[in-house]
Amino acid sequence: MTAYANLFQDFPTRCRRLLKLMEDVCHAERLDVTLLLSIASTGLVIPSERLQNGHPADDGSKIPEGIKSHNKLMNQAFSSSPLVNSSNNPNSWRYGTHTDSNWKDAPDNWKSAPLTDTQKVQQVVSIIRNALAHGNIYTKGSPITEIVFASKRMRHETGCCGIKHAFENGIQYVSATPEDFSKFIKNWLDHLWMVFKTPGQARMA
Repeated sequence: MTAYANLFQDFPTRCRRLLKLMEDVCHAERLDVTLLLSIASTGLVIPSERLQNGHPADDGSKIPEGIKSHNKLMNQAFSSSPLVNSSNNPNSWRYGTHTDSNWKDAPDNWKSAPLTDTQKVQQVVSIIRNALAHGNIYTKGSPITEIVFASKRMRHETGCCGIKHAFENGIQYVSATPEDFSKFIKNWLDHLWMVFKTPGQARMA
């Protein structure tokens, strides 16, 4: 039994190639957003999970320099990070919160504002990851003009004996146009390839 020599380089490269191959076909069939969500559901969720502390694969100990560079990006403000094309400034990315943890209101009623330096890459990527993993994705317009990614918002408290507790505290969400989300996904995949590239890599079908 063998393991991938470098999942973080090979897998994002294949996702990027697949996106390039299918973009024109999907655009002609008005499947642009479906393609983006399909690529993001693998190209963002899988690496994000593998990079978590405590993952059984323990990738952090194998590629420490890559992890260091990746964590540096994750701590940057999202709106000024390399994941957002500087040529498209201001961009369409927005952030908001909602107190209704049951999400009864339609997303059209959710208030949001342009992202600020307060929203770091780690927070935005986490919201998108959770939305993709749990199906909390909404769209506006026909054809689609905005994609909304929602995630539970948690409040953490320390109780007696130092025991930590987490409570649901409504939701938080980010949104962007399909064009800006496409740029984000491409930049994310390129980032993974750049910081984790090493000589030799197993092929992933």
